[in-house]
Amino acid sequence: LCFDATSLAIIRSWMPMKGESSSKNYVANRIDSVLRIEKITKLEAAQCQLKTACLLFFQTSDSVSVHTLAWAAHEILDQHPKSARSLLFDIANQSPESAKACAELTEARNFFKHYHNKPSKAIHLIENLNEWLLIDCGQMYRSITGKGIKEVVAVSAWVSVRRNLLILDNSVVIEHLRRLNLPKKAFLDTFLSTAEFGPGFE
Repeated sequence: LCFDATSLAIIRSWMPMKGESSSKNYVANRIDSVLRIEKITKLEAAQCQLKTACLLFFQTSDSVSVHTLAWAAHEILDQHPKSARSLLFDIANQSPESAKACAELTEARNFFKHYHNKPSKAIHLIENLNEWLLIDCGQMYRSITGKGIKEVVAVSAWVSVRRNLLILDNSVVIEHLRRLNLPKKAFLDTFLSTAEFGPGFE
């Protein structure tokens, strides 16, 4: 087991000096004095999870992590008393195809959280469904806080460009991005530097 110099310094700082008490309370107090304790609300956690999921969506091919983080945010936001209804599940009631797609989303959510749920089974994760999960989270977050998340808007722009769906009301920017035909990693930076965001965005 190896520790770097910083970790060793922290561990040594927890240990009592000669003549000092070695009680559990002493060690606990020393740990509290060294560790940085961050206070965070459920809504702040959901925002962090959602932003990180969007960044991973553009920067990696790790659809499992995107899915897991997005669902974690979705569960918090969906249960918030000020939240609008989940558009994703409203759509699921409109056709058998939509219902099947949402069922696959929820199956993956549970599959990635619990080992005891059919541990030898493998599932097919439809990566494109993550796009709609992220957008749904962004809609609910805005209904609660009155603020949009820039990275979620970027996902909406990606879907508009790649799927030929006008879900983002900025046709000039969308047409510009469509002509550029950028890969995912470059798309996010280009969109954030091209689009104009008002004060109601984080």
